[in-house]
Amino acid sequence: GKATLDRREAAILIQKTFRGHVVRKKTREMRRDELISIGMVPKEKGKDDPLDKADSNRLHRKLVQKQNEQEYTEALVTVKKKLFDQEGPQIKDKIKEDIRQWFVRQTEDTGKFPVYPSAEEGGSLHIFDPPPSAPNT
Repeated sequence: GKATLDRREAAILIQKTFRGHVVRKKTREMRRDELISIGMVPKEKGKDDPLDKADSNRLHRKLVQKQNEQEYTEALVTVKKKLFDQEGPQIKDKIKEDIRQWFVRQTEDTGKFPVYPSAEEGGSLHIFDPPPSAPNT
């Protein structure tokens, strides 16, 4: 053969080599994709893999849920304590007053001082929610 190539032959040789390279690369990718699809080769995990992103998002959501649950539990305890400290004495006074009023009403209605219901009978529960009276037959 010739020792030197003219421009046209050199361009054809470069194009042929480049086209061969592109076709071989595409063939390797197609073969790899086919092997992945039939399960013979594990899928390459890239940073743009949607399954990895979904797993990462799920783990992040679970972490945020755990933090929110902890904050909620702490806030609930704080609110209960605050409610007990601030309104507990007022509620106790209201209950005491309701019991006093019950004793006064019972004394006025029956003419005698009532017996406080025992714990077995429900205690002060009967004062606030009296049992139905027995029908007169």
